[in-house]
Amino acid sequence: MRRNIIQRLTAIVLGLMMLLAIPLTPTAAHAQQPITVRVNGTAVQFTDVHPTIVNDRTLVPMRGVFEHMGFNVAWDDNTSTATLTRQGILMTVRIGDAFMTVNGQTVFPEVPPQIVHGRFMLPLRAVAEASGAIVSWDGTARAVIITYAAPDATPTEPAPPVTPPPATLTRSQITLPNRRLSDAELENWMDEYNRMQGPTALELEIFRLVNIERAAAGVPALETDIYLMMAARFKSQEMVDLGYFEHTSPVYGRFTEIPRLFGAQAAAENMFNWQGATARQLVDGWMDSPGHRANILNSRHNFIGVGVVDDMATQMFGNVASRRPDPEPTPRPGPAASLRIGRQSGTVVAGTPGRAEFSLTTRNLPGENFRATLTELDRANHLSLRRDDIRIRNNSGTLEIETTAQTRAGTWRLELNLDIGEDDRGRTIWLTQNFTLIVEEAADPEIRVGRQIGHPNRGEIGIVQFPIHTQDIPNGTYQARLMFDAGGVQGIILAPSNYIQIRNGVGTLTMEISLNLQAGRWWPRLALAIDEDDRGRPIWITSNEFELDLLHRQ
Repeated sequence: MRRNIIQRLTAIVLGLMMLLAIPLTPTAAHAQQPITVRVNGTAVQFTDVHPTIVNDRTLVPMRGVFEHMGFNVAWDDNTSTATLTRQGILMTVRIGDAFMTVNGQTVFPEVPPQIVHGRFMLPLRAVAEASGAIVSWDGTARAVIITYAAPDATPTEPAPPVTPPPATLTRSQITLPNRRLSDAELENWMDEYNRMQGPTALELEIFRLVNIERAAAGVPALETDIYLMMAARFKSQEMVDLGYFEHTSPVYGRFTEIPRLFGAQAAAENMFNWQGATARQLVDGWMDSPGHRANILNSRHNFIGVGVVDDMATQMFGNVASRRPDPEPTPRPGPAASLRIGRQSGTVVAGTPGRAEFSLTTRNLPGENFRATLTELDRANHLSLRRDDIRIRNNSGTLEIETTAQTRAGTWRLELNLDIGEDDRGRTIWLTQNFTLIVEEAADPEIRVGRQIGHPNRGEIGIVQFPIHTQDIPNGTYQARLMFDAGGVQGIILAPSNYIQIRNGVGTLTMEISLNLQAGRWWPRLALAIDEDDRGRPIWITSNEFELDLLHRQ
């Protein structure tokens, strides 16, 4: 059933390619006998342009048939819109749109309205059946037969006003999780897209305005691609559901990967985050940005997908048509291909950039270098692969995860995805494995001063030193000072300056003692300024009390 729905949508969306339609040339068979139309037994007379068949559907001039059916047909040059009204019915159709509105509801005919030989032609069956008429085809006589109940002369309530399409899409009932969808979940999402009648009026208006910009620049018009349309909608929804705004998906990686889920290929991507924006505002915003403008006007692009969800809008551009996937699940690697991730090697601490390593053991992988992506199943934040490819040699390799100062402490569930090739339809085959990363809480920084080395001699300047051992203090040079409980002691200078260097948790406290300093013992503390607060004031930490012996031995 889904195949039929997609085929029908494909036929609809491929019809959207026209903005400046090319006149159709009648075939020899059509030239032999013109198509006739009879409304309640009366033949409709056509003057300059006659009915024509496009993709097995009959198109007729805007007036003619529908005026015979009692419609009042009006044309608005400013908006290029035809309006058909009859008691209880209001239809609007605009040049360039693949849809029409019937009493406020969007209807997608199998063949869109289009210009033929300079005349605006409408799909006869779609319009007639939308008004309640019965339409049949006599293939022998090449005649369309329309039967409808003519409205009586009794006035009825006027047709309800047409409600303009909302600027943003109603939220999907399927919330995208922070993990890869299973094949069944992706199928359900695509089915819902189809149940929502595919592209929205806003998305199609963005497509139309993009082609207007390309025409003004002398660039060929784009075609919509139903699978690129799905991919663009999926990307916009994922940004809303997962709360991010960037080209790289936290689940699927580079912007090219989401289209691959649908059998599409994207060469470029534009995005916009603008609550309540109209199609005109979105396209103007993109055109005002050099990079986005270049994507829109790139002559190598032939296809486009547009997706809008809430305040997120996405355009995806393709150079080649999608490879239409069948409904069957995406092939997965067989049991011969396997991946195992070992235990964590290396300790990483919250608040400090670090790196953890994991050993990889594989079997029967087709190659040596594999593109890799990392999925945070628990949203630990600020985790990344050290490299976006992993090398496997003799069925083993190493996975390196980097943390930042913003990485939170905890036990985080992650998923490694290895791209091990493509199936026969060009879809990525992923080999996935879950594993756990432990980020430890940062311990309180600590300083401990050891026993004194050296004693000053009477009558000369003396130097004394103390070993320093620290914990959780990064390598660096720190401002230092001595703290005495009984006030300051004159004649002690930190040498060579009021700074101490810490390397790998070890340092040296050096004091220069004046020759006339009174002999005695003191128990000071050492203070280091290890950071600054948000106002730029130093944050001090203090050591243990240590013994300073100034007996001036001879």
